[in-house]
Amino acid sequence: MEHIFKTDARDEVGHVMISYQWDNQNLMKRIKDRLRAEGYNVWMDIEQMGGSTLSAMADAVENAVAIVVCMTQNYKDSPNCRTEAEYAFQCRKKIVPIKVRSDYHPDGWLGAILGTKFYFQFLGEDVFESSLQAMMKELGTRGKVTNGVRTKRGTKTRITEKMVNATSVSGAGSGDVTSSSTNSARMWTKENVEKWIAENDLNRSKLEKITSGEQLLYLKELRREAPEFFHHYLETYFQLVDLTDMMTFTKSLEQLY
Repeated sequence: MEHIFKTDARDEVGHVMISYQWDNQNLMKRIKDRLRAEGYNVWMDIEQMGGSTLSAMADAVENAVAIVVCMTQNYKDSPNCRTEAEYAFQCRKKIVPIKVRSDYHPDGWLGAILGTKFYFQFLGEDVFESSLQAMMKELGTRGKVTNGVRTKRGTKTRITEKMVNATSVSGAGSGDVTSSSTNSARMWTKENVEKWIAENDLNRSKLEKITSGEQLLYLKELRREAPEFFHHYLETYFQLVDLTDMMTFTKSLEQLY
């Protein structure tokens, strides 16, 4: 694995991570080289990552200030790429999508994560330079060492098995909280969640899988960042298909902080 950022001053600079599937490695290496030439701190995995290197992937995502996602059908079908992209989304990293095939439009989980984000088209040599310049404008100073000034890395969060699971929600929070209305939901336990469900007259049987306030806040964020995926998740995972149930749950979520 090639850790591009492991050089002198760049050790303290958050990096731009390149997330891709192996069929597009040559193009992504070219983009990586150009970004480095412009002063960006770039992380790109050159060797395939399996389960034993999951921790390295987690570190790469956590220390990234932006993640360039090369979206293709093979990327969408790859379990490793999905784990990488979903963890980046969960960590609320800035995602910069690029399109390398004119016949592919992101759908499914990838489409849900990308939402309406603007993507940059690398569809041929004639548009490579203009697309690269536009992408660098979007990145701005993220991951870039300017006049020797270092950018501090973001606070790390550790990956867990629940984060890797493609269908799981963020892990449970902790804390001794006795009220579901006067404390931040981030500290709620399962008991607090049950009180919140009862207070808001929600369907207890369908929401019993939610065991922490942290999970509720993640669903709230998911609604804002990927609304289509959010509603699909409510229908398939919680069986919330009744309009009234869905509306009440969504409105209750918005009151949390």
